[in-house]
Amino acid sequence: MNKSYIQDIAIYLPETIETNEDLQKEFPDKRMAAMKRLTGIGSRHISGPDLTAGDMCIQAAEKLFSQGKADRNKIDYILFNTNAPDYITPPTSCIIQDKLKIPKGQANTVDITQGCCAYITLLNLAKALIESGSATNVLVLTGENSSWCVHKKDFANRLIFGDAGAATLVSNEKNGGLEIGKFKFGSDGERHDKIIIKYGRARHMFPECIEPDFIDEEGNTRNHTKFHMDSAAIFNFGLEVVPDLIRHLSEINQIGPDEIDYYVPHQANKLVLDSVFKKSNIPLEKRVIEIEDVGNTISASIPVTLKKMIDKEIPIFEKKIMLFAFGTGLIWGGTIIYP
Repeated sequence: MNKSYIQDIAIYLPETIETNEDLQKEFPDKRMAAMKRLTGIGSRHISGPDLTAGDMCIQAAEKLFSQGKADRNKIDYILFNTNAPDYITPPTSCIIQDKLKIPKGQANTVDITQGCCAYITLLNLAKALIESGSATNVLVLTGENSSWCVHKKDFANRLIFGDAGAATLVSNEKNGGLEIGKFKFGSDGERHDKIIIKYGRARHMFPECIEPDFIDEEGNTRNHTKFHMDSAAIFNFGLEVVPDLIRHLSEINQIGPDEIDYYVPHQANKLVLDSVFKKSNIPLEKRVIEIEDVGNTISASIPVTLKKMIDKEIPIFEKKIMLFAFGTGLIWGGTIIYP
């Protein structure tokens, strides 16, 4: 049977950086130092008005091609996720195929909109395509421009979220790559409204005037055309599902906890991750949190974290790494990647 491997990763971070000091000027009554300690976030990258999630993924993919392991002429599938596609239709992945000059008629293109757990889901789809013989090289793209979707007066979410695009090559050749192991997923659609945007799309957002602003019970300005997250509910959700997820992933992959070198989660925020790691009894030296200068980049957060590890000269392609995510949906899932 064919096997599937992560061969390479590239990311794109917008040039504009918004610091906590910048936010402090807009929200002078907020205790920014305390917020930094809780979230672990000091700044985030912000896309401009003409830079969509698809555009950022194109930039990341071009970097991936320039790194030498990915060949645009050999891509069989483009799998793309974002919460803010260019249009309601057509799929943004079709536009990406054209702009990347991947030959016409060569690659199928697929969009999903799954949020926090999307990278895990797309790795699972890529693995299935390769191991079924339907593809040999899959381009996995995850991009978010949450700064477009968060209300400008919503301090809690502006503090947390940043923009990014990520590109991952998954192929059927080992070539020094990380094999993708078995997956475990779960979902709880009853709580779907805990992270939600009710209206709009990225290229042509509905005007905010179709819905009036209102102040929620925590004092945040909200509008149903903008992003909303019930942070307390997501915190409790993570503590509820992640410890069992970690245990199941070790069991089904037959890799004991002591054998895992690093645990790389979706980068929600420091408070959530510290609590999840502690409840799951993960040793400090195996915990990976890379959020301080990028924030929570939603579906891009795991590949952004892996690329930051590479940039720090951590030899991730020689390590056993558990990847896991939880959030929008509500959905959770994970896998183990290993040499």
